[in-house]
Amino acid sequence: DAQPVVLPPGAREPIETLRDVHEAVFPIKFEDAFFEQLASGRFRTIGAYLPDNRLVGIAVWEVTSCWQADRYDGPLFSRVVGCGDSRDRHAVYIMTLGVRAGLRRQGIGRALLDACVSSARDTADCACVYLHVLASNSRAVRMYTGAQFLC
Repeated sequence: DAQPVVLPPGAREPIETLRDVHEAVFPIKFEDAFFEQLASGRFRTIGAYLPDNRLVGIAVWEVTSCWQADRYDGPLFSRVVGCGDSRDRHAVYIMTLGVRAGLRRQGIGRALLDACVSSARDTADCACVYLHVLASNSRAVRMYTGAQFLC
C-alpha cells in the first residue's frame, strides 16, 4: 500500500520526479516555474510512496488568506477546520492532488486529502481548506464531498 508522507521543508523531491508524477496524473501542462517553486520549498508537498519509494501520488498546497479564495473562478470546494470569522484568517489552498492511474480508487487520494486537512489543523489560525476541481471529474467530486467539502 502507498502511504502519504509529508515532506519536511528540507527534504525535497527532484524537479524531474515532481514533473513526472504531475504529467502522469493531470490533464494539463504545468509551467517550469511551478516545479521550480515546488523544488524551492515555496509550496508544501505530501507524497504517497510505494514500499519501493516510488512516488505514486502527490498533493501540493500553500497557506494563504481566506479572502484570497474569492479570486478564483470555477467550482470551489471548501471545508471548515476552524471557527469564528474567517475573513482575516489563514486558509490552506490545495493546488494539486492526484494519484497515478493504475493506483486510483485504493484510498491513496483520500489519504493525501486527509493529510492536507490534518496539516491545515496544525497551521496556526487556519479557518478552512479549499480547492478547485473540474466539475466533469465526478470521482474527485465524490471524494471531496465524502470528505465533508462543500461546493
